[in-house]
Amino acid sequence: MNTRKLESIRKTLESRISQLQAGIATQNRTLTEEDLSGRHADLADSAQFENDHQLWAGLNHRAHLSLSELRIALKRIDQGEFDECCDCGSKIEERRLLANPTTKLCIVCQEDLERETSSLRFRA
Repeated sequence: MNTRKLESIRKTLESRISQLQAGIATQNRTLTEEDLSGRHADLADSAQFENDHQLWAGLNHRAHLSLSELRIALKRIDQGEFDECCDCGSKIEERRLLANPTTKLCIVCQEDLERETSSLRFRA
């Protein structure tokens, strides 16, 4: 992959990181001290807070996972390994990386992983 495309992908990754960090910060600011104290007007308010909190926790967890994936992709660019499959070492197709810059596997290894995962689900 040429340097120009890599820099474009880098900027995209950095932009996504900034957006996620801003979203996490905004969400954290919306949790008020009253909500965190557990004092609510009635049971319905308490139940709604619990529901909202669980939803927030799940979204927050997913955002942190995404941040991790984006940072790993940036590190792979820095190390010159961005287009190398982490499993077999072959080149990952450029169009695959453009579509999903956080991918670490070539299409063959990704399909193998999905087949393994699928067969494990059916055994359980």
